[in-house]
Amino acid sequence: TVYPSPTHRYGIVLARGPEDDDDRIHVFDGGVFLVPHGDHYDLVTEPVSRHSLEIVEEMPVHYVNTYGWTTIFADASGHVILINEQDLAGSTGDYEPIVLEAGPQHGAALVISEGHVAVSTPHPEYLENPNFWNILPEGVEVRTFDNELVFDAGACPRLHGESHNAHGAVFGCWDGTLFLHAHDGEYERELIPYPPEAGEYGEFAIGQYFGHHHSENFFGQSTLFPGGECCVQGGVWLVDVGHGEMSEVFPEPSAAAAFSSDGGTFYMLAADGVLRAFDAHDGELIGTMQLVDPFEMVFGSPSPAMVVVGDMMYVADPYSGHVLGVHLTHMEIEEEWHVGGAPSSLAFVGVADSGGAPDQGHDDHDDHDDHADDHADDHDDHADHDDHDDHADEEDGHAHHHHGTHDPHFWFDPIRVKIAVDEIAARLAAIDPENADFYRQNASEYGKKLDELHAWTQEQVSAVAPERRLLVTSHDSLSYFAELYGFEIVGLVIPSLATDVEPSAEHIAGLVEVIREHNVPALFGETTVSDKLAQAVARETGATVIQLYSGSLGEEGSGADTYLGMVRSNVERIVEALR
Repeated sequence: TVYPSPTHRYGIVLARGPEDDDDRIHVFDGGVFLVPHGDHYDLVTEPVSRHSLEIVEEMPVHYVNTYGWTTIFADASGHVILINEQDLAGSTGDYEPIVLEAGPQHGAALVISEGHVAVSTPHPEYLENPNFWNILPEGVEVRTFDNELVFDAGACPRLHGESHNAHGAVFGCWDGTLFLHAHDGEYERELIPYPPEAGEYGEFAIGQYFGHHHSENFFGQSTLFPGGECCVQGGVWLVDVGHGEMSEVFPEPSAAAAFSSDGGTFYMLAADGVLRAFDAHDGELIGTMQLVDPFEMVFGSPSPAMVVVGDMMYVADPYSGHVLGVHLTHMEIEEEWHVGGAPSSLAFVGVADSGGAPDQGHDDHDDHDDHADDHADDHDDHADHDDHDDHADEEDGHAHHHHGTHDPHFWFDPIRVKIAVDEIAARLAAIDPENADFYRQNASEYGKKLDELHAWTQEQVSAVAPERRLLVTSHDSLSYFAELYGFEIVGLVIPSLATDVEPSAEHIAGLVEVIREHNVPALFGETTVSDKLAQAVARETGATVIQLYSGSLGEEGSGADTYLGMVRSNVERIVEALR
């Protein structure tokens, strides 16, 4: 199975060989990543390569990314393997991961905070009597990276499945969902019992969880044990750890599942081939599409897999040998590749440039699709890994522009701003839990205003014919806006994300030619940037200079003295100049 590293630079493969001692952990450098350079980031593009780090472990199964760390649990040895991506990137081939001893078990572990790892504890009878039930862990502890006990979270009988969000981690127990989190610097545990409607004790458990850094709720795949015998897959449940509740959202099992990039939507694919979208806040079904042909879910056989990258979902379909690219906004298949074989694993590796993508040049602990229902002997670990990185060389300030640095101008995209607002609210709630509801309510109300702003902008922009949606700007500040609303940036006065770069005479001459060639009527300057060069280009081409608010709001009473007003003012000026 292939997984991404925390910032998606590396693809990490858990490979199972024909014999147990053939199992390996391989690391591949995708070759596309960001590196800090002063006040910005530079984009690096290199050939895909295999990292010298190779780990020999029997039955490496569970895989989790948190806090810049990759945690892998090797069942046969009970080793908890901790790989720090930053240290890995800076190594010259001699990188040594941290390895903790947890004891042989079908275990689980994840870095739950800086320097602390939550790890399952084995059944005391496993080594003497390693049957189906005894292979499952019996509890959870928090330990330091030196393997010193910090907190005993207590019993979690027959543990299987774990995930996490910004507030803590969940583990699937025989009697409910264990929620482990920190409060005022101390760890606490809460057990959310399975509700009566789930079935009799011992006949129901949630053994696979899905979480997202920006989602308050978790989703879980249930397993049924009729008469106490293993096993039949059940329905999909929403686990509300904030209120200590859970409810079934779909009665049939999920073959593959993933959150949207912003954590607001949960997607699942069932055996009928239908992709279903659920509101992650309340579990309400909000969309469906026929994604693949109906199929039979057979335990231990290859099954579909999915990853979300910005507005796109990529799905590996082992039954057709295809990988599909689904545009989630329209719920339509936009791309399709026939790769052959039975692709059943894929990961995104690289730097994405669309809203809510998994990597924006920093380490965020999202992409929490931790592991599948992977008992010790049921994985065919041949991975089909498809990279979707759209990179091109930066050209001379005009057509087909791609920036090679970390673009900070996300505020021109209300969808990105909504993600930022939710992130701010989550961080404030974690710092000040007594007022958490206040922060979340404010974020929710402002999010609705941002949704209205986005819809209004789409309506306004529709008045501009597609062939006239050509932008020439003072510097590279409107890329997010252009991408979201269907504009093309054909020219930049200053060919940079920064404003302190002096363009060459050749660049200005090329810009004048582009404006004349495309008959661009307006050149968009900025209130915080000198328009001397822009006015010179305008005089040479006959274009009009229109000032936009970019680096600051307008003065009080200008109508652009709030974020919402600033965006509306800019949109009105752009539409009026181009239609």
